[in-house]
Amino acid sequence: MRYTFIVTLLLLATFAHAQQLKVPTLSPFSEIKQEVGLTDITLSYARPSAKGRKVFGELVPFGEMWRTGANASTKLTVSETVKIAGNELAAGTYALYTIPNEKEWTIIVHKKTNFRSISGDRVKPENDAFRFQVQATASPLYVETFTIQFTDLHTKGCQLQLAWANTLVTFPIEMQVDEQIDSQIANLLVNSEEMGHFDYFRAAEYYLHNEKDLDQAQTWIDAALQKSENNFRYGLLKSKIYTAQGKMTEAIQTVTTANEWATEAENNNYIGQTEVYLKSITPPKKPKATLTNLSGKEVLAKSIQYHDPKGNWATFNATLYLEQKSPKSPDPAKSEFVLDLPNRYFKAIDRRNGVVIQRELNGEECHNTLAGTTEISEEDQKKYRLTCERAKMYRNYYAYLYGLPMKLKDAGTIIDKAVYATSFQGKECLSIRVTYAEAVGDDIWYFYFDKNSYALIGYRFYHEEEKNDGEYITLEGEIVVQGIKIPQNRHWYYNKDDKFLAADLLIKGVGLRK
Repeated sequence: MRYTFIVTLLLLATFAHAQQLKVPTLSPFSEIKQEVGLTDITLSYARPSAKGRKVFGELVPFGEMWRTGANASTKLTVSETVKIAGNELAAGTYALYTIPNEKEWTIIVHKKTNFRSISGDRVKPENDAFRFQVQATASPLYVETFTIQFTDLHTKGCQLQLAWANTLVTFPIEMQVDEQIDSQIANLLVNSEEMGHFDYFRAAEYYLHNEKDLDQAQTWIDAALQKSENNFRYGLLKSKIYTAQGKMTEAIQTVTTANEWATEAENNNYIGQTEVYLKSITPPKKPKATLTNLSGKEVLAKSIQYHDPKGNWATFNATLYLEQKSPKSPDPAKSEFVLDLPNRYFKAIDRRNGVVIQRELNGEECHNTLAGTTEISEEDQKKYRLTCERAKMYRNYYAYLYGLPMKLKDAGTIIDKAVYATSFQGKECLSIRVTYAEAVGDDIWYFYFDKNSYALIGYRFYHEEEKNDGEYITLEGEIVVQGIKIPQNRHWYYNKDDKFLAADLLIKGVGLRK
């Protein structure tokens, strides 16, 4: 009888266990792990959703401590000592609490991690690692489910971002990478004869990329090359160190040798890398002056005669419609601008990512609107750079680009007398060099013209010509607006590596003159 009773109890217990109902968690648990520099960071929390409720100020009251998630406390674990918003935090696990307010939050990093409820005064300040304040910002993107993520990662730190509804809170976490690296190097150098060539390479690479002692970096890369001769990867790094030291002759010689090593080893990857780097640091060849009797100003006059035969630029009054493309944005941005030179009136309308921005200048009087309203928060003014100075920059930018070559007649423009026979994008052409008076600008420009029609076909500018920095712009097609032949499409590239930057496509131009 007793045996039967025990068996019955066991069967009932088994049956009860088998019948447990499993349902989805309303605020599911999440754990994210991130390597930053030489430190591992882990963050675990439960993620509530808004579900149509007003989050901050109601669901999460202002001025009250919040678990920064749901269920158990949110926990932050760091494997090494770090700094959070400038406060040093030793390796370990901590609870992360917050006190949200409309404009500013208090972030609490707490040593006790076993609280599920924080009612009353359980979270005592004396048990904090530290507290600090951080600004809360409005986000145009609505976040339905509370999200914590690591953003803006680099070798020495990251940002920790909290996002829910239309609120964003972000603060920095810094790693003590320099100290960790220097400690490792010191330990390796105790037996420098046994230190491998790749360790020397990585030490040199770290010092270069982090703007530390370049002479020491050069010593280490030399040691790496002694242990691994004709190493094209190491040769490329040595060239970059020379460049950072301003030793351009040595940099060019070294990367040329590295290219030879890569070619001998038939390593296409480093053949390409060394060729690209050599181009980026090689000063551009000076064009040779032609034997023509034309001066730079005379070539400019012929180009202006081609583009603006009736001299209409001074009375230009039209709306130009643009489509702008770039690798950073898959969807083209559309914009239009009104340029009324006689009345000193300018208006630019930009449509990007669903946001409409209008900048307007009537003489020196300035008006900006965002999404159709002039009531713009200080935060949005800063975000979209809605200032009168920015509006004037737009006016000058568009007037200059779409007024070329006529704008080269403006005061402060210095046209070199020499005319150069050269090529631009594989096409033989004529070129003039242009600089500007100190009050106007300090870039160096080259303008390229068709050698038969004198049409402007492109231009190039440098900040420092010997460094081959700056950009070049190709021009394709033409649209006639108020009797002026305006280049239709502009494509922008870096000088140093021919990398494509953006394209401005002129869709149409409509004259406004009555």
